[in-house]
Order: sequence, then structure tokens, then C-alpha cells
Amino acid sequence: MESSPLESSIVELNNVGLAHFLSGDYQRAIDSLGMACHVIDRFQSQPIDGYSVPNGPQQLYSACDDGISSTMNQYIDQVLRKTPPSKNPEPSNFSNSSSGTIHSLYNRGLVMATGQCGHILTGEYLHCTSAVILYNLALVYHNMGVRQGISAALPHALQMYESAFHRLRRVTCIVECHKLLLAILNNMGNIFAQSFQVDHTVECFKQLRQALSIPNPSMDVDEDYIFFLLNALFQPKELCFAPAA
Repeated sequence: MESSPLESSIVELNNVGLAHFLSGDYQRAIDSLGMACHVIDRFQSQPIDGYSVPNGPQQLYSACDDGISSTMNQYIDQVLRKTPPSKNPEPSNFSNSSSGTIHSLYNRGLVMATGQCGHILTGEYLHCTSAVILYNLALVYHNMGVRQGISAALPHALQMYESAFHRLRRVTCIVECHKLLLAILNNMGNIFAQSFQVDHTVECFKQLRQALSIPNPSMDVDEDYIFFLLNALFQPKELCFAPAA
């Protein structure tokens, strides 16, 4: 399917934003990814959950009206009931760009493949596209918090991760966005762990373990899944034994 100028613009803005992120220019990364959100807003004629650009400066909104933990429980339980084991899942729409890891942080932005941008605004792909951009925005704010010591950026990152998760709730075939779901849960747990919110941390990694039980043959050949598994098993235990301040 031939891509439209609108779709090409979204892909370019996302990938340019990640290039700025990898170079350490976080403000330009936010500007590019924020513009990608704005383009999707115009396409949908309504704001993306968790992000809006009304007049100039970006404003962040949480998409969580209900409890995020209970919502995750319900969603993952539904996926496990509906998803049969499969040896031939649909290929992922997004490839990964690595920038290393910090402790339990999954620090990889999601690059949109230019060859598949012909349907990123079609049906459920629109929700995946929005979730990817929101996740990438969250990752930029997350790095501002942990690399630059800007603690005020972490609540913004958490809001973006939650908003990306709520977009994924609208996707039927979660196998296509499985790694994105794992990354969101993992990185939310990372933020809670850094602030020593034990209960929230344990809950996030519990959900991560449940999400890892969703059948996906890619787990056998992708080292990222080992990273998620090790974090899901050991990160809460490490937090419990952390020295008191």
C-alpha cells in the first residue's frame, strides 16, 4: 500500500525525534515527537489520549480515569484468554533502535519502518502508531529524569507510559505490539522503583510477568525478552533489599 504524505510525515517526525534522542538533544526530540502527536490529532480531529498541543507549549494529560493496576489486570487477562498459541504471528510493524540500558530501564526507542507506513493510520494500526509515539515521548522524559537529574520529568514520563498503555487496550492482536506492552510495564516499574514506591513497583513487575506469558514465538530468539524476564523476576526483590536513606 502506497503511503500518504501524512503517514510519511508521521514516520519521519518519529524517527527524527529518535535521532535527536540518541544524540542527547532531548528538547528537539520532544518537539519532533510532539509534532507527530499533533499530526495524528489533526487526522483524528481529537487529541491523542495523554497528549495535546492546543496553543504552543505541550501540555501533558493522564489518560487514566480508572486505576491503572486493575485496568492492566483486566486487559492482560482478556488477552491471555483470547490469544491462542501460534507458531506464525504477524510480523511486528516497528523495529528497535538501541541506546543502552540503565539498571532496569528498557532504553530502546521504537523506530517506525518506512516500508510499512502505508497503513499506520488504518484501523487498529492507528492505535499502535499513537502508542509508539507516546512511548517514545515517555522514554525521552524518562531519560531526562535519570540522566539529567530532572526529577520533574519522571511524572511526565509516567503519564506518557500510561497513555500509551491505554492506546494498546484498543488493539485486538497484541502479539504485534507485545514488546511495546512489555517495555511500557517495565519502564513504569522502573520509575516507581527509583522513587521507592514498593507496592506500585511490585504491581508493575507482576503485570510484566503476566504479559510475558502471552504466547509469542519471537521470545525464543529475541534477547530483549530475557531482559524483561530477568527484570520481572529480580527487580522487586532488589528494591526490597535496598538500603534505607
